[in-house]
Amino acid sequence: MINKAVESVMDSAQVCRFTADMPDWTVWLIGRLREEWPAIAEGSLLGKVRVWSGSNDFLFIRNDLAALLAVVIQDNVDGRPYVRAIFAFARDGAPQSSPGEHAIVALYRSMRVWATQMRATRVYFSGRSDIGLARRRTLLSAEQGTEIFCTIA
Repeated sequence: MINKAVESVMDSAQVCRFTADMPDWTVWLIGRLREEWPAIAEGSLLGKVRVWSGSNDFLFIRNDLAALLAVVIQDNVDGRPYVRAIFAFARDGAPQSSPGEHAIVALYRSMRVWATQMRATRVYFSGRSDIGLARRRTLLSAEQGTEIFCTIA
């Protein structure tokens, strides 16, 4: 059950596009990405952040406590688009029922809306996240058939 105070904060939290010109956010995110992908150089990650924030193929968003990156991809067989989360990280690490967890859920909900606008046939809530797959499924109440909570091979 969501704490009412957290719920009201999250309802009022503005979801906006992530841009590379936010030094505090960029420094935090580059550090977090280095934890997940240590083989990628910091300069390369900074370049990727700039590309992600400037491309319409990516949903790169944040709110006060978290950041999310998703991509729309054309299926090679039927040509229809699908959306896949790449990462969702909270500044507080998103312990269960924390404000960070609720912030990530708000971003996943925005991703779901974006997927609908992109006419995506499937939405993959996989990818790296501070919230485990089973917990994501519970928090987001998956719609059978269109939303997938598993790792992508």
